[in-house]
Amino acid sequence: MTFGSRLKELRLDKGLTQSELAKMLSLGESTISFYEADKREPDYYTLQRIADFFRVSTDYLFGRTDNPLPPDMTSQIPILGNIRAGIPLLTEENYEGELDIPADIKADFALQVKGDSMIGVGIHEGDYALCCESQIVHSGDIVVALHDIASGFSEATLKYFFRDSKKGDILRAANPDFEDIVMDESYRIGGIMVALLKKEPPPYWHFTNYLSTRDITLKEWDSVIQKAIQCGITPAQLKEIIDIQWNMMQKFMRK
Repeated sequence: MTFGSRLKELRLDKGLTQSELAKMLSLGESTISFYEADKREPDYYTLQRIADFFRVSTDYLFGRTDNPLPPDMTSQIPILGNIRAGIPLLTEENYEGELDIPADIKADFALQVKGDSMIGVGIHEGDYALCCESQIVHSGDIVVALHDIASGFSEATLKYFFRDSKKGDILRAANPDFEDIVMDESYRIGGIMVALLKKEPPPYWHFTNYLSTRDITLKEWDSVIQKAIQCGITPAQLKEIIDIQWNMMQKFMRK
C-alpha cells in the first residue's frame, strides 16, 4: 500500500473530507490531494504530525507494516470469554484471545460487547470494553458485572452501577428497553470500564433506532406530564408525591 492510499484510508475511516483534514493539520487542501494521489510526499515534520494525528507509526503510513502502532506503543491484554465461576477472573481458562491496545491505556482485560443495552452512550455490539479488575466501584461507574449461571459459569454484562438507598446496588442499562437489575448474591463486580475500542464506526441506524425507542418511552409519559402541568405541579413536587405514594404502598403490601 502506498502512502497516498494509506492516508486516504485513514482519512475516510475518520469520516473527514480532504478540506477538513487539511485544516486540522494546518495544510493546504491541495496538499492533501497531492499526497493521496502519490504526487508528493510530506517532509519529516509533516509526516510526524500526520502519524501523531492518526495515532499510527510512519512505517504504517508508508505500508511497510500492517500494525498501526510500533511495538513500544502497544500492549496486549486478554479478551475474556466464557468465565468459570469459583476461580480468579484473570485466569487463562477464562481467556479467548488477546487484544492489542495503545500502551497509554492502562487496562487488565477486554470484554467484547454483546447486545445493545449500552447503545445510548455509544457502546455497540462488537466493540471492546477495556477494563481494570476491581471490586471497588462508585455510583455512575460502568462496570463488568458477573452473574452466576448454571454449569459453573458466570455471564459478564456491561452496565452502569448505582447504589440506591432503598433498592440496594443496581445495574442500569443505557437503553430504555432494559429494566434495572437489582444485584443479589448471584451477582458480583469483576471490574470497571476505563476505555472503549471500536471495531468500526457505528452505522447511523443505531442512532435512529435509539431515538425511536427513546421517543416511544417518553410518549408514554406525555399524558402524565400534561396532567401535572395542568395541576400546577412542578417536577420536584411530582417526585415527592410519587415517593410518598410508593412508600405508603410498600407499607401496605408488607402488612
